[in-house]
Amino acid sequence: MGGERNWPGGALTSPKAILNRILPALHTHYQQASRAGGQPCPGCGRPMPLERWTDSHVGYAAGITMNCAQCSIMDNASLWHLALDTPAAQRFWKQHPRMRAVPSRPVVHAGRPALLGGFVSLEGAARLDVLFDPGDLRVLHTEGTT
Repeated sequence: MGGERNWPGGALTSPKAILNRILPALHTHYQQASRAGGQPCPGCGRPMPLERWTDSHVGYAAGITMNCAQCSIMDNASLWHLALDTPAAQRFWKQHPRMRAVPSRPVVHAGRPALLGGFVSLEGAARLDVLFDPGDLRVLHTEGTT
């Protein structure tokens, strides 16, 4: 088998192919959990409330986590992960396969506080900005330049 895994639609061996297959589902999953304030535990069905975390030692690193006290199941995603899950980032990645994440930072968007994250191409000036609600890290807006 050598690292091969059967996915719906066929076997995938490339990490990028695996990510391309699962990122749309992760985007839907985390945006729904953010809007609902959590999700039921997939193990026991008990509520797993959504909590936001930050790491002040790494600039404005942030993410969300949901933990089940009963089953010890954890589901979490960093801001970078939430940005990569967006359809805009998936398109950007296809157009600019050599890219890097930019450090997140607080901004004001439409008169409201927000967190700005995103990606830049390593082979040109293309950029994708992803704006997040600072409370639950829902995606507010995406915008790209080429």
